[in-house]
This record gives sequence, structure tokens and C-alpha cells, in this order.
Amino acid sequence: MSHTSLELLLIAAVSCLATALKNVIRKHQKKNMSQIQVTAEGVRRNGLPTDFEKMAFHVRCTSPNLNDAELGRLVQSTKRNICPVFAMLRDDIDTELSSAVIRPTAQTEGHK
Repeated sequence: MSHTSLELLLIAAVSCLATALKNVIRKHQKKNMSQIQVTAEGVRRNGLPTDFEKMAFHVRCTSPNLNDAELGRLVQSTKRNICPVFAMLRDDIDTELSSAVIRPTAQTEGHK
């Protein structure tokens, strides 16, 4: 089964956001992170051309020394200033971002 063009757009946005965030958190913020997960969903606009009227992204990051407020600011900044996929999206697409920091457990610490 192949992906639709809209699904590929979501995949590109997720990949861009996750990769950029990983680099910002580890290299620029000097924070420890063992895992990052970005999920997305979109609501299609009725009519032609087929596109999104709404996109929602949720970021989960496993880190012992990053807090929710920091992650939220980094997600917003990365979307706005770093990720080229988001720069190409139309301004009238309602884009929601949410994020949460997960504290590592003994099990997650072994999977860096």
C-alpha cells in the first residue's frame, strides 16, 4: 500500500520536526534525551485542491533534565525557525502543537 500525498506531507513534517528537535535539545540546549516521538494527524479541507485545514502534532520526549515548559518553547521555536517543511506550509492551515516530557525509568535508560 502506498501513501497519499497528504500522508507524505505529514510524514515529512514529523520527520523534520523530530530531527531538528533532537539536534536542538542535545547539541544546543545540552540536555540529555533518550527518546523523542512525534505523531501527527490532519483534517482535510473540503473541495479542491485537496489540502489540510488543520494539522496537529504531539511531541513526547524522554529526558531527565528537560521540563515541559522548555520543551514547549523548543517545539514552537523549531517549527517557526528551523524546520523547512513548516516554512512551506500555507499560513491558513490551523497548526496545533503539543508536547510532554516523560521522565526516564530504569527500562528506558537502557535504550539510549
